[in-house]
Amino acid sequence: MQKKKLISTISLAGAAATALTLLGPVSSASAVSNVPCTPGQGYLKIWDHPSGFPAGTTVECYAVAGSINWVRVHGQSAWVDRIQTGNNDVVIYDCNGAQDRFDRWTDTIFPNRPINACQITIL
Repeated sequence: MQKKKLISTISLAGAAATALTLLGPVSSASAVSNVPCTPGQGYLKIWDHPSGFPAGTTVECYAVAGSINWVRVHGQSAWVDRIQTGNNDVVIYDCNGAQDRFDRWTDTIFPNRPINACQITIL
């Protein structure tokens, strides 16, 4: 009886290890990927400039559902000047607590009142 229980436990552990190897850890925070901005791929594309220093606009692209904590990744919040959602529904969380949702395949420019992003979520 003990031998059957031990074999069962080892089999279950092996199955769990295999599943984690194939599927990876399930975490929306780790799922978002910074990718090269390749035209026509449907990635989320963001033009932003930091709320502090250094000055200057950056352009970044992201793929796969999950969240990006802008403050943790960049060390500060960022002013979003433009967003192209590509094949993604996106929510930007402003540092003042507001949430702005953008449907897929939209291109939005904020010429006078950019969003001060603390977090961005790809749905």
